[in-house]
Amino acid sequence: MARAPRLHQRQGLWRLEDDQADGRFAPDVTASWHGRIYARTSSTTAVALDARTGKDRPAGLDVAPVLVNEYRGLVLVGRELLAYPTRG
Repeated sequence: MARAPRLHQRQGLWRLEDDQADGRFAPDVTASWHGRIYARTSSTTAVALDARTGKDRPAGLDVAPVLVNEYRGLVLVGRELLAYPTRG
């Protein structure tokens, strides 16, 4: 299950149960940045979600970053830390 808590309130913005995840298991969140949540749905599939709605956002991801800023997304592959340029 993935969910987004609303700060300073007891209710959440959204929840994504495994059976509501468009035929996939709810993703494992790896990072977030400026309204986008990066996650892994399996060892080979990465997705970006809108932080407000939980809906998929187009990102063209091959990997899910573990740390993101305006310049790079860092990805851990085995014991290597790789840096990818960010877009958009």
